[in-house]
Amino acid sequence: MLAWEPPNRIVLAWRIRADWQYDPSLLTEVEVKFSEAGENATRVELEHRQLENMGAAGEAVREIFESDRSWSGILQDYVRLIEKR
Repeated sequence: MLAWEPPNRIVLAWRIRADWQYDPSLLTEVEVKFSEAGENATRVELEHRQLENMGAAGEAVREIFESDRSWSGILQDYVRLIEKR
């Protein structure tokens, strides 16, 4: 964990290469921010940055992370799960 500021944000070290293997020498960051979005609502913003640290694979990884089945899809699945409660 690179930053922990409850209840507003967390920044995590992501050390997974483009081939989905752990690499302790790689560092990209995943920042998640939480903010009030009205009564009983929270806005969640996620940014995965420093993908250029992955070298030539960085742009391909960015495209994967921006697809519907990556970060945004995971967050949408979470919203659907919460709404069912």
